[in-house]
Amino acid sequence: MFVSANAEPTREVVELLYYRPLGPFHDYELRLVRIAHHYADRVRLTKLRIADLARLGRSGAFISPTRPTMALVKNGAVVAQAIGDLSSREIDLLVRSAAG
Repeated sequence: MFVSANAEPTREVVELLYYRPLGPFHDYELRLVRIAHHYADRVRLTKLRIADLARLGRSGAFISPTRPTMALVKNGAVVAQAIGDLSSREIDLLVRSAAG
């Protein structure tokens, strides 16, 4: 296989799945979107609707019906998960650890 000297190694994209239940979680969502945008070359954010929850459940993640839930999926496996109203720093650490 030939690789150009100028070619950058391709990074694997991590899927950031996010479920926002009813409630006052707008600020959390803004923090999550801002961080996902920062890692846009490595992370793809998908906001799940209630109908999509089975997809997240099949991946082995637990979904809270009352708290924000995010799962980072790489190669079809959940590599990180968080439930609750996390700070920007906590979200960033999880995303960075999963995205490399």
